[in-house]
Amino acid sequence: TLFTAPKGKGDDLTVIVGVGPVAAGQLNEQGITTFKQIAKLTDEDIATIDANMPFSTDQIKDWREQAKELAK
Repeated sequence: TLFTAPKGKGDDLTVIVGVGPVAAGQLNEQGITTFKQIAKLTDEDIATIDANMPFSTDQIKDWREQAKELAK
């Protein structure tokens, strides 16, 4: 996995526009399970995701902005 999932129940990542059930499953498999994690992704983290998963940098940056609001 690319990241370490925090303990506890994850968030429903499909609440983020553009993240469907398949994408949410792929993110979960890589240890991304919460809005807070996505909100805190660095540009370096995003580049790692882009290189290893079928998501573009622009998509992930959009998800990060949405997650910042959802993590409040």
